[in-house]
Amino acid sequence: MEQLILHNLNVNKTLGDVLQENNITFNKFEKYWVIANTELIGSGHFAKIFDIGNNKVLKISKDVNEYNAIKYFQNFIQTAHESDLWFIHTIQLPEIVCPVNEDFYEHFNDGSYGDDKKHIRYYYIYPKLYALTEEENNFFEDIIYFLGGASDFDEIEMYTDIVYYSDLQDEFESKYESLNKDAIFSFVRNVIELNYEHVISDMHIGNIMRNKFGDYKLIDFQKEI
Repeated sequence: MEQLILHNLNVNKTLGDVLQENNITFNKFEKYWVIANTELIGSGHFAKIFDIGNNKVLKISKDVNEYNAIKYFQNFIQTAHESDLWFIHTIQLPEIVCPVNEDFYEHFNDGSYGDDKKHIRYYYIYPKLYALTEEENNFFEDIIYFLGGASDFDEIEMYTDIVYYSDLQDEFESKYESLNKDAIFSFVRNVIELNYEHVISDMHIGNIMRNKFGDYKLIDFQKEI
């Protein structure tokens, strides 16, 4: 999986320059971090997400643990044996990573960046993903509760002897018949094993989405280093 990570910490270039050099174009840049003619489609305490067209989104974040996780997996992918890369279709990694040192203020006028200190802000280009349906969301909740009485994947311990498919198929045989249950069971197993092998966090149902092909993806995961 090819990943483009742009370490733009000591180079006198704007984010606009860096992205345009890599054929990521927008109609207009304003002060290079306030982007015109885009649609804000998600926001939180640490990040903003914009639809930038071409089935892609721009995520602007100040979450260092998210960046640590992305950098960790990117480095792992470069050196690991192919047999150890079973998880790459389970997590969603960005196509472009660009950390930039900059002074930022309340540019979005909602307190999300209410800080006048100099920080690294992380810019990511991702393929556009789509939210789970209500039925999918309910199914994931039921599975997680069944496996460990938990509310999210972070709380589930690794099961070494459980036959996931048989246990889950028996429990949900007559439920959620309109969904591809085998794909969801496989995804859940991969996420649990991913945490066991690589120790990541913030793995909850709100961080599961689907790509345009219907494949489930874990997003916004974190790693403390």
